[in-house]
Amino acid sequence: MLDSLTRTELQEVLLEVWYKEKITAMIITHDVDEAIFLSDRVVMMTNGPRAKVGDILAVDFSRPRIRKDVIEHPNYYDCRARLIDFLEGKYATKETKLRKQTAFQKSFIFSKPLDRLNIPRETQEDNLILAPES
Repeated sequence: MLDSLTRTELQEVLLEVWYKEKITAMIITHDVDEAIFLSDRVVMMTNGPRAKVGDILAVDFSRPRIRKDVIEHPNYYDCRARLIDFLEGKYATKETKLRKQTAFQKSFIFSKPLDRLNIPRETQEDNLILAPES
């Protein structure tokens, strides 16, 4: 795992190589923002081990890409929401949702019991981001 500064520098180097060489590259990432920033298409996979293409998102931001311009683009948050919605809902299994709820409960083990946090039960799962499992 890279620290954020090294990751940002590596992304910039990768973009430079793309601009100079005009080659196709495939990047595998679990970072939604990185996927949007670097990609022309984001291919979202279903849960493994028999993962399949679940959805494809076209990222139509102009190139060369400048991080600030991408984040300020009117469609950026729509793209981001679509990716997160896919990860959280479409391919989340009941077992995965149960693990998320259990992890959420364990994170409060030294404070208050989950039922005394005054968080509606349906909201508890919605606030956690789910990445497909392998």
